[in-house]
Amino acid sequence: MKKLLLSSVALFGLSTAALAADLPRRQYIAPAPIIAVPVFTWTGFYVGVNAGAAFRDNNRDNTCTDSFGFGFGDCFGGSGLAVRTNAGLAPVVPVTGFNALGLGLGLNNRQNNDVVFAGGGQIGYNYQFTPGAGWVIGVEADIQGLANDRRNDDFLALGGLGGFNGIFTAAPVAPIAPGSGIANPTGVGNGALGNVALFSRGPLGRSLDISRLDWFATVRGRLGYAWDRFLIYATGGVAFTDRGNNGDDFGAFGGGFGIPSGASLVGTGFYTSPAAAFSGNLVAPTNVFLTNSNNNNNVGWTVGGGVEWAFALNWTAKIEGLYVSFDRNRNNNTGFVGGEVVGVSNTGAQVTAGQLGFNNRRDRDDFGVVRVGVNYKFGTY
Repeated sequence: MKKLLLSSVALFGLSTAALAADLPRRQYIAPAPIIAVPVFTWTGFYVGVNAGAAFRDNNRDNTCTDSFGFGFGDCFGGSGLAVRTNAGLAPVVPVTGFNALGLGLGLNNRQNNDVVFAGGGQIGYNYQFTPGAGWVIGVEADIQGLANDRRNDDFLALGGLGGFNGIFTAAPVAPIAPGSGIANPTGVGNGALGNVALFSRGPLGRSLDISRLDWFATVRGRLGYAWDRFLIYATGGVAFTDRGNNGDDFGAFGGGFGIPSGASLVGTGFYTSPAAAFSGNLVAPTNVFLTNSNNNNNVGWTVGGGVEWAFALNWTAKIEGLYVSFDRNRNNNTGFVGGEVVGVSNTGAQVTAGQLGFNNRRDRDDFGVVRVGVNYKFGTY
């Protein structure tokens, strides 16, 4: 009986062990890992392209101006003429019989492309202090091409029309002496027509000035604030260019009404005295060409700002505005297109044009640029 009991217990134990061996094993399942989403940062190098428009504003400052654009009108009371006196030059102020076209016919053709295409590329680096939202500093260099061409085409015919005979009356100018100033008309012969005569050999002149600004480049700092993938910034720095200025000035004697020289008026009753006639006999038209001296400042400054948006992992798009200034472009005219001596007074004094009308022009090339651009940012987060 005892042996039977022990055998039963042993058999039950073996059966239990076998049953346990047939049961499936218990498996351990690890928890899912926590993946941190990286925060976007603007830090990194980038390159890109841009395109837009430039709006040019050319400011000109002339020492003397007139309706013809040659810088001698307002210098002489509006006539553009001066008479030589023993005390120097004095303005000729017409009283009667003076036809404004007798001084000259000025035709001006200006072709200014004030709104032009601008396009180019940029390269830069940004550093963001706190990824996500925070301040961003950077530096950017760019170069832009401009379709800019400015032309001034002036024509001047300085014929001696006067009252269609070359003679008109001007206000007296002292000191009056042979070869000095203007006296009252003699009242006889040609003197009854006036006291100033313009020569028929009035010169013809043309001035063609072409100013080009084909490109500019900037090196700028940037300071902005980012909200994740959106950045707003201000920028400023140095601008560079190479301005081209070409001048083509031409002067020659032409025809017209009036008298050929002061000698042709001797014995006509125009001069006030034999001494004045002797002085006037020596007065003849002269021709002086215009000479230019250009001084271009090709280094300027720029300021602006913009907004930028990271629309993909490595791509950003921006809208930017810049104001660029290249300061002064000096153009000094040391003569006059056409004739210097253009007439004679009844005292035998030379009448000149443009002697005091040097055109000391200072141009400032300022323009604004509005452009859109796309950048590729190296690196991810």
